[in-house]
Amino acid sequence: MEEIKIYEEPLSKEEFTEHSIKKSIREMPCNYHLIDIIKDLKFGRPAENQRMMDEWIAMMELAPERGAPFSKAIVDVVFGGGDEVLPDNDDDIRI
Repeated sequence: MEEIKIYEEPLSKEEFTEHSIKKSIREMPCNYHLIDIIKDLKFGRPAENQRMMDEWIAMMELAPERGAPFSKAIVDVVFGGGDEVLPDNDDDIRI
């Protein structure tokens, strides 16, 4: 059985280039970080759309050590059915 790697952090510039050339990101976007998916989708789009996508990527990269806006606390609440409670300290969810 083929091992499937899921990238929870954005790829380095070199890794991104390699995966983009192989078209791995477009074939299996669910394995990649959202930032890499948006970067890959940017190519071939009109210039205005590319600028908008760049701004979105910059917003997502604001706090990479916290994973903002996709911190573990937020993802657990969203996909855990809402049973979990966010911590009192909202630093994890602030952008």
